[in-house]
Amino acid sequence: MKEKLWGGRFKEKLDSMILEFTKSIDYDFFLFEYQAQACLAWAKELTRLKIITSQEFQKTKEAIKQLLSEWDKENIKIDFEYEDIHSFFYGLLRNKIGDTVDKLHSGKSRNEEIVTIMRMFVKDAILDEIGLIEDLQKKIVEKAGQYKTMIIPGFTHLQYAQPLLFAHWLLSYVEQLQRDKYRLLNAYKHTDVLPAGCGAFGGSSLAINRENLRKALGFSQLGTNSVDIVSDRDFILEYLNCNVILSLHLSRLSEDLIIYNSPGYGFVEFSDKVTTGSSFMPHKKNPDPLELIRASSAEVISYYVFLSGVLKGLPTTYNRDLQLDKKSLWGSYIVISDVLRAMGLVIQELKLNLEKINDHLRDERLYLTDVCEYLVKKGIAWKQAHYRIGMLLRKSEKKKLKISQLNKNEVQKILGIDVD
Repeated sequence: MKEKLWGGRFKEKLDSMILEFTKSIDYDFFLFEYQAQACLAWAKELTRLKIITSQEFQKTKEAIKQLLSEWDKENIKIDFEYEDIHSFFYGLLRNKIGDTVDKLHSGKSRNEEIVTIMRMFVKDAILDEIGLIEDLQKKIVEKAGQYKTMIIPGFTHLQYAQPLLFAHWLLSYVEQLQRDKYRLLNAYKHTDVLPAGCGAFGGSSLAINRENLRKALGFSQLGTNSVDIVSDRDFILEYLNCNVILSLHLSRLSEDLIIYNSPGYGFVEFSDKVTTGSSFMPHKKNPDPLELIRASSAEVISYYVFLSGVLKGLPTTYNRDLQLDKKSLWGSYIVISDVLRAMGLVIQELKLNLEKINDHLRDERLYLTDVCEYLVKKGIAWKQAHYRIGMLLRKSEKKKLKISQLNKNEVQKILGIDVD
């Protein structure tokens, strides 16, 4: 077995199957750089307490910097034989600084360490997502500007409703994305609280200066209750919930575009860069990225539901159930990031089929609400106006004519006003 962070009171070796079952390196590896940064801040504090010497700290600092550089260059290969990201990192560090690594665990529990580095990750993930949202918003605004005077049919219940500016429809998603940003920023505030220095849950007898750790790791606040800050994962749940709402907005946009691209509508076309074909039908040009974005919302929802189920009924402080929170955290982040990038490219490669749109705009039903309001302006009560327009439409459908093709006298009789 590789380096582990516990032992002593155990006489027998851990069964290999149980090790395989309980280890988390398969899904917490993404926390490597945060583990390194947290370890460096902790080492500096231990130096202040004279638990490690200045020389040992300098050697540790250089070793951690080397590991971070190697990680950035993707030169570190994860060894999945380790129990978790902590033991893997300390195993690499031991190769560089020897037994000094054993001193680095002084006053520190994995309970506080894991939640600290997860908060660091979530903060970065939120900022990454906000950047991707803003990129998508810019592309939407640019596309709306490209077609700022273009009118399309508007729909309710997927039935003709009223004419609508394409830009007005598309920009509605900028508003939704803006609220998604605000939710993420709010989640960031709740995440930006430091657990380090709280021990397993009851602190440490070492005189750890948590304020030093806060500054070193870039947190704005200190957790004030060690039991709470070590054991709760509400900050992850809130982040996942933000992603759920964001994914639902993107799924809805996908569905709108898929419908508008379908043969019965034909408003929207996509370039070859964002469409795929069929292995059997040579004419097909499918909006596959949009269909996958639509489906991805279900995956993002599942991560939120899964963690909610894990947290339900847990007693306070740390329980091993919490190990599984990283599956939801990493999965949701990856899916949302990919979806935002894909949607940005789809919007960029979108164009309108003006001929098809104009064909749809010839349907007179789109303008009947305006005619109804015209009658109201002429002094007819809304209910009566609404009824008369309905009668007029029924007459035209019975005669299989457009309303504009009906006899003028018939129209005036139904509407109760002179028609020019």
